[in-house]
Amino acid sequence: MSGFVEKPEPVEVPGLQHLHTGKVRDLYRNERGELVMVASDRISAYDWVLPTEIPEKGKILTQLSLWWFDLLADLVPNHVLSTELPAGAPPTGRVGPWCAARCGWSRSSAWRAAI
Repeated sequence: MSGFVEKPEPVEVPGLQHLHTGKVRDLYRNERGELVMVASDRISAYDWVLPTEIPEKGKILTQLSLWWFDLLADLVPNHVLSTELPAGAPPTGRVGPWCAARCGWSRSSAWRAAI
């Protein structure tokens, strides 16, 4: 089972290749080969994506993440390269702010791979 009530169509963005649509975030690759994660307005509860979206949720999720990354930057390295919107990106109301990232393992992913 996919966990989607109805799987959303990926948003096509000039200069970005769509790689994956997750429950709440979408993953793209830019022309330099960097990964671009986009937080959407979708809601996930108990591993199911609900049909109703929360306006500005993606924007708020991204702002919260960036705040924590900035606060902890001296203690913990992070994956954020830029928060600039690429040329031709949809308005932020449609797709939340962008966070370009290097591909890597999170601690939880590494732990799951080890067991």
